[in-house]
Amino acid sequence: MTRFALLPLGFALVLAACDPAPTSAPVANDAAVNATANAAAPVGPQKLTAFPEEYRGRWGMTPADCKGGAGLMTVAATTLSFNAGVKATAKDMLAVRPDRLTATLDYTNRKGNWTSPTTITLQDDGKALLREDTRPSGMFRYQRCAG
Repeated sequence: MTRFALLPLGFALVLAACDPAPTSAPVANDAAVNATANAAAPVGPQKLTAFPEEYRGRWGMTPADCKGGAGLMTVAATTLSFNAGVKATAKDMLAVRPDRLTATLDYTNRKGNWTSPTTITLQDDGKALLREDTRPSGMFRYQRCAG
């Protein structure tokens, strides 16, 4: 009689031994999951004190402008200089994306001063730059000058 009582137990052990191992990966602890999620989460606009290096340099509206034409723009740490005798000093700069920033530009030239909220976007893997002024309204596309 004892043999028959142990038969179901033996049968259960045989079935358990045949059960395949679980295929799911172990679950990471909550702190590790949260740290990874927070690292990947986008952050808001970042305040800048200068134009990032990838924005700096000489930019021309046409290839000829890079040789001193009227459409030449030079981006330095906090200024934009134009071949037409115009200079703009940037303030309130924010990086809104890795390839886009906003700033208030204070322009000066021989005829006067003006201020324009401006968006500057790098395009074509940093080979082109788009400057969008709001006062006066205008959109200007530049190509990076060689050298």
